Amino acid sequence: MCHIRSLAGCITIALAAAAHAQSMESLPAGMPDLAAPMPTGTPMPSGPSARSVFVGTIAALLAQGLGSALSQGLAGSITRWFNHAPPGKVAAPQAMAMPMKHDPVAGGAPHAGVAYEVHAMALDGTTHAVDPAQHVFHTGDQFQVHYRPTLPGRIEVFNINPRGSEARVDTVEVAAGQLAALGPYRFVDAKGPETLKLVLAPCASPALVAQTRGIVKAGAASGPAATPPALRIADCSDPRMRGIGAKTRTITRTTLAGSTAFALDPLSRSELTSGLISVREVRIALQHR
Repeated sequence: MCHIRSLAGCITIALAAAAHAQSMESLPAGMPDLAAPMPTGTPMPSGPSARSVFVGTIAALLAQGLGSALSQGLAGSITRWFNHAPPGKVAAPQAMAMPMKHDPVAGGAPHAGVAYEVHAMALDGTTHAVDPAQHVFHTGDQFQVHYRPTLPGRIEVFNINPRGSEARVDTVEVAAGQLAALGPYRFVDAKGPETLKLVLAPCASPALVAQTRGIVKAGAASGPAATPPALRIADCSDPRMRGIGAKTRTITRTTLAGSTAFALDPLSRSELTSGLISVREVRIALQHR
């Protein structure tokens, strides 16, 4: 019987996951990321691109004037965004252009969700991004999942194996736009559909806000003074946040842009007004045959 374990939290969850039958196992960390672009899958819908929506949400969260600096850093693989790539792959700083206007209620409303990539790994440690809706994994294949949320808060990750058993494999607090990773993992034992479920509980804290601001400013050399945030988000310690979990919304639509999949859901007017943002759930389906 094998188990899937987050490398970051394997010690704390080992006992809880011990009785959970899985068909994947974790592997040592530290393998290089040599992600290559892959063909675009789902055609982009009309209106703002998924990347623009991602950028606009973070810009609305902190300061409208940061939008153009963000967009300059949002090119290529998700692991290279915002100059927060793995060591040795940091891009040169870019000058800030004119600030991007953002209306938090009109057609460009902020979105909750994640951008993510599934990376298949070769035996020599090299990786390339794959479309999980099309790619078929076989027993012994290795992979990683990289993701960045549009909003700060707590993320819980669950694995649902081919038998339908579910186990939590990771819990982490991340800033908006922060790069997080799952794995590497290897497929073993039972074949069938595997699902990784990311449950996002957006909320703010001084530490997460400061970290978000550091991420988005990484690619900007200079620019106009920041304006007040256009998007309110409740503090993680707000007692009203405890009941938000009962209002979980599943994000069912995913847009593929280059090597990155965007699972985004617009915030409602009540969320924008109150700052109490409902939990979002994103499911990443993997095919193991």
